[in-house]
Amino acid sequence: MQGLGAFGKSDTRFQIHRLREGFMDLRRQMFSLFCLVSLLLSGCTNPFAEDTVSTDGMCTGGDDSQSGMDEACTVDDFKDKSDPESDDLSNGGNQTSVSDENTDSSTNDTVVQQNETMWQYMPTNLNKWNCQTYTSHDSLQNDFSASSIQENLQNFSLPVWCGEIVSQLEVQLSQNDSNFSQVFHHYGIEDTNPMSLRYDSGLEWSKTTLNVTEDDCTPDGQYNASEKNCVVNLVYSSIKINDEYILFEDDSGNWEIWRYEFVEEILIIGNVTALNFGLNPGDYAPNFSGVIHHYQATSWDTFQFHDQFDFNWSQGDEAKWMVVYFISTDCGHCWNSAEDVTSWHAQYQDKTDFLAMAVNFSSNNNFNATQSEIVAFQEKTSFVGCRGGSSDCSERPGDAHSFPYFDDRNQSVMYDWNVRGTPTYFIISPNGQIVWNQNINGTQESVSVALERFFGN
Repeated sequence: MQGLGAFGKSDTRFQIHRLREGFMDLRRQMFSLFCLVSLLLSGCTNPFAEDTVSTDGMCTGGDDSQSGMDEACTVDDFKDKSDPESDDLSNGGNQTSVSDENTDSSTNDTVVQQNETMWQYMPTNLNKWNCQTYTSHDSLQNDFSASSIQENLQNFSLPVWCGEIVSQLEVQLSQNDSNFSQVFHHYGIEDTNPMSLRYDSGLEWSKTTLNVTEDDCTPDGQYNASEKNCVVNLVYSSIKINDEYILFEDDSGNWEIWRYEFVEEILIIGNVTALNFGLNPGDYAPNFSGVIHHYQATSWDTFQFHDQFDFNWSQGDEAKWMVVYFISTDCGHCWNSAEDVTSWHAQYQDKTDFLAMAVNFSSNNNFNATQSEIVAFQEKTSFVGCRGGSSDCSERPGDAHSFPYFDDRNQSVMYDWNVRGTPTYFIISPNGQIVWNQNINGTQESVSVALERFFGN
């Protein structure tokens, strides 16, 4: 089976290692010089060097105009994404460091420990059971076509554990026992081709892909030209089976674990698969931690983003979604949109939680909010400093925001989430999956339309 992870052996501990035009002509040079002078006078710069113009309705590093519009050209910021500089957080003495535990550089391991009779499985990363289904040889009645296999599988409902987070478990070993004690032969689909998974009475496992060319056969496969089949032998030196799990050890001492279940003539096999963290719809949102201010609280509390989700949630279950909202209290567009956010939160708060991510722009001294300014913007209390330092926070549009604000003044999460300006919105399902990203979906659908689609009625 493809995609099955292997356990790397180290003494008595066994680990799964989880698997980023030429020179301008004179006219362009003069225009750029004009923009640069304008920016130096206005205090507006772009923290993202990739952009040359700001996004309409979004602050990209500074917005000091009374209209709340970013009227100037943008230039490269000195802040390098690969080495983000830290803003002065002296006013936030209880600020905790922000990190993303799900970056490519993560070294979190899943540990499996063995004694004589018991395996202990202790995942430290977020993994789930990824299930594949197979129909029995007899049920196909000698019709081993893809359509026949799919017909047998199409009305089948997966067990509840498929797709669930893999939690700590103990596997009691038995000696090649259970339903697998007899000759076994089941069929599924690999890509678009029929595939059989089988083992014989000697527990020799093999996988055969049907109706393939020799070029489609894997390097470790054996191609049968007359049958147009590719056979791959799954070599294991040791196999342990109980009523729910299979443990395999290969000749190199690497281990694999399968969870299985028979439902009539259907076999379900689940393997441990790491969750895909990213920013595209369908990806699980990257984790972060830091401090958060709840409405009318007197202090900032520690916060872990992934603690807000039920990773075993499925569509139809009762649970709240989340709108993550990146904001700068000094951004004119954020100032103007605060009234819309007030309205959206009031309209949809029964179905979704809102979380504001308060950022600074290190390239602009006018975009350098303190925690006191963030609280004043959130609660709409008197504090002269909002909107580039020129406005009293109590005068912003809309009502006080009763949802929490996260301190991301050092832009750690902003960079990790590839946020290119403020305000920027994400909609996240109760299991932590991104379903709408303004950077990706915003050109086809406005924030208000997306909220209505997900939470209206």
